[in-house]
Amino acid sequence: RVYCGFNFHFGAKGKGDTAALQRLCEERGIGVSVKEPVTIDGEQVSSSLIRELIKGGEIGKANSLLGYRYAIEGTIGSGNHIGTGMGFPTVNLPIEKGTAIPRFGVYASDVMIDGKRYKGATNIGVHPTVGENETPLCETFLLNFSGGDLYGKKVRCELKEFIRPEKRFDSMEELTEQIRKDCLRWNDDYLKWLKNTKAMRNHLSDSRMVNWLAGLKELTKASDEQMHLYFPEYY
Repeated sequence: RVYCGFNFHFGAKGKGDTAALQRLCEERGIGVSVKEPVTIDGEQVSSSLIRELIKGGEIGKANSLLGYRYAIEGTIGSGNHIGTGMGFPTVNLPIEKGTAIPRFGVYASDVMIDGKRYKGATNIGVHPTVGENETPLCETFLLNFSGGDLYGKKVRCELKEFIRPEKRFDSMEELTEQIRKDCLRWNDDYLKWLKNTKAMRNHLSDSRMVNWLAGLKELTKASDEQMHLYFPEYY
């Protein structure tokens, strides 16, 4: 039996259609199953539509039509360690040729490593502020990762929601502050990560930590009780 879609074409210049296929197969005693179009909320699902949605950053709608989350898979490689120096170490994945590349920007994501799921803030793009890449890269900061060597591990990064477009910042300080704001879309997990991470503690002196926490409190509208829960030595 042969299976095909309702709009299947074959042969020279695609002149053969499903009717021709059914006729040819019938002559040879072969059954044919033609799959009718699939619609969701009145919209016909097609690979072309899904690729356009991914390209436009409409990742939530693309995921709905796919029936699963768009994902980038690969092996974690070593980057330029700029993120680590800023207090935001990232998981770096190359984007293979032929992959439908999402709109450049920051996404909410889930990342699977060794059977564990982590929340992430993922940047798809060429990071123009720190030296533009020739090819796009998938870089993810794991909000609830407690630390450890991940180089060489297999990773699946699922994109959930588009947050903002990629942009060039005038300084590393501006970029760092924007990354913090992106991460604070998931306040609770990020605060927990900050509580335990050695990277942030080493990155900021006590005086800078106090000033930064004051800004964090204002940005997140956190109460004194919440801040004390995560940062008792400062509140």
